[in-house]
Amino acid sequence: MKILAKYLNRADRPFIEEMYNLAKTHIDRVPRVDPLGISTALEFSDIKGVNPEALSVQLIDNSFVDKLVKEKFIEKLFGN
Repeated sequence: MKILAKYLNRADRPFIEEMYNLAKTHIDRVPRVDPLGISTALEFSDIKGVNPEALSVQLIDNSFVDKLVKEKFIEKLFGN
């Protein structure tokens, strides 16, 4: 809560708790990169002659995150 208060530049506890619960609800615990998000960003970039979907698959490597999940690091960090 202290970190949220610091970066939101707010001190009122009800607001901070509401923001925490909102973030907890909408942010995935496993921080994988979504290829669809990358391909969407590539579509709006100035790169010409590139298939955004094909390139995003080549750019993304979630193997490190997959290893953390396999070793149950995420579960240990956040609990069940």
